[in-house]
Amino acid sequence: MKKYFVLIGLLFMFSFVVAGNSCTPDSGYTVCWENTNDNWLPAKSYAKAQMSYTDEAIGAGYWNQGYAINSVTINYKCSGDDCYLYENSPKWSDTVDCTSSGCPSPFKSVSNVGSKTIANVGDMVPSSYCNSVKAWDYDSDSGYWCWSDAGYRQCLPNTQIKVVNCYKDQDCNSNQFCDTSDDWKLWSCKIKECELGAEQCEGSNYFKCENYKWENEGIVTGKCDVECTSNLECGSQQSNRFCSGNKLMIRKVIHTCEDNKCEVTVQNVIDRVCSYQCRTNKCVDRPPQTCGNNIVEGTEDCESDADCMSISGDSSFECNECSCVEKPQLTIIEMILQPFNNFISWIKGLLN
Repeated sequence: MKKYFVLIGLLFMFSFVVAGNSCTPDSGYTVCWENTNDNWLPAKSYAKAQMSYTDEAIGAGYWNQGYAINSVTINYKCSGDDCYLYENSPKWSDTVDCTSSGCPSPFKSVSNVGSKTIANVGDMVPSSYCNSVKAWDYDSDSGYWCWSDAGYRQCLPNTQIKVVNCYKDQDCNSNQFCDTSDDWKLWSCKIKECELGAEQCEGSNYFKCENYKWENEGIVTGKCDVECTSNLECGSQQSNRFCSGNKLMIRKVIHTCEDNKCEVTVQNVIDRVCSYQCRTNKCVDRPPQTCGNNIVEGTEDCESDADCMSISGDSSFECNECSCVEKPQLTIIEMILQPFNNFISWIKGLLN
């Protein structure tokens, strides 16, 4: 009879339970799994495993975009006699059974509460990266043991995760911005030099705030009192002709850019000297002159006595064959008859 009791006791000692149930995780953990072996009360064993993945921007949604901030960490918590961690485990790691001595390799015994950094800035976490946490408990009175696995279904997104110092400006202090202009491994929070869209001048140089840094745009027309950077921006060249005496002149209006200011210069230059006269902004030739019944070309002085009077200011000259010549002196009889002849000419003028 004593042997039967020993056999029954040995059966009790090797009894264990591996089935389990999901549970509500504690604050700071995202998954929870617990397991109880209470088939042989009052003897009982209980194991509870919890874990989570975190970075410094957890909840920001960066992981689905392939980024984490500063580090990626596994957080774990076990209830029971021992806790085991299997880093970068395959999804089927839950098939690894624990024994009365604990959980075998590749699981490693760790403290019941702790964390493990799996990637830092500049590292990349492989896609579908998984970890397993097993809580193990043993009841020495009954020889019962059980375990619970909280990690085998908990993997990172199916994409490589790059660990960076920052991803968006909100990851930095209020006076900083996330500079992503270099390779992702060098992204970092930097002090803002300026606010986006701000402008300033240093002399004639125009600066614009881009990516929270001052960018020198150089000399820009319309900025920093700069009117122009080339002559073409000041207007087209203009010219017109005009007369000055018998000279045909050209007035040139020249637009130039001097020290980034538009300047206007007016120049009057001689186009040509007219041989006769300059009228209506052009040279004109001397018109044909009529003397008696003949048309004479050339440089004759007059067409009538009035022309000679106008030229000489002296009535002693008359127009003779288009030239002003001194009138011949009258005889005494002609001088006596001249007033009478003038009177007759005046009467004829009235009658006509």
